[in-house]
Amino acid sequence: MVVLRESDGAIFTSSDAWLEVSRALGGPWRLFLVFKLVPRFIRDAAYRVFARNRYRWFGKTNACRMPE
Repeated sequence: MVVLRESDGAIFTSSDAWLEVSRALGGPWRLFLVFKLVPRFIRDAAYRVFARNRYRWFGKTNACRMPE
């Protein structure tokens, strides 16, 4: 589970944390805020499925890629 604590003391978990990060990133990432319309229990279930399978879908590396 991911937990986000903002400077004002607000705490967000799971899909709410992910959506707050997309809000903070701005730009095209803000488009994900449309998922706020989906009930939290559905968003959190989808978040758990994604988190459980992310390495299977995208792979896992030992180090982050660095730009050249």
